[in-house]
Amino acid sequence: QDLVMGLILSGFKPGLTGATIDLGVGIGVTIRDAVNVISELIDVPVKPNFGAIPDRLYEEPQIADGEGTFRHIGYRPRWSLYEGIKATVEWYRTHPEFFQSERRSV
Repeated sequence: QDLVMGLILSGFKPGLTGATIDLGVGIGVTIRDAVNVISELIDVPVKPNFGAIPDRLYEEPQIADGEGTFRHIGYRPRWSLYEGIKATVEWYRTHPEFFQSERRSV
């Protein structure tokens, strides 16, 4: 919901040509943290094996500039990562027909 609202506001705000709009809260989240949240919410029997592949060298953390986005479009995200992933998991659980039709088309 935050992403959609940010995109809509960015699309209708005059004077944003060439501006960078980061649609995030400005808090760094590791892939490990995101995967652990997903694993917890979908209750997978197998846990991820972090460290099986070495980290990529010279990769810098990417953190959204939430304050810059607020200055540009006047919007702050309202959902935490956990809330957003939880809502997404719940949506897929209540719409199995979507997931099944997508699997058939792959």
